[in-house]
Amino acid sequence: NQPGNPATRGGYAVGYDLVNQAIAMPLPPARRAVLLVLADMANHAGTCWPSISTLARRACMSVRSVFTH
Repeated sequence: NQPGNPATRGGYAVGYDLVNQAIAMPLPPARRAVLLVLADMANHAGTCWPSISTLARRACMSVRSVFTH
């Protein structure tokens, strides 16, 4: 992995398994958007701790909507 490579984060290759799993889940669009953001932000172990405002911004929804979904 190269630091300047957009396919890497924190020295680990971005795994698309979580994103693909999120896409395959039968969810309403807003819930899927939040799940996709979480999957995209997850590290190699599948862990992430984004703030609610970060989730809202990246999912293109309000903070209130993130809490709802």
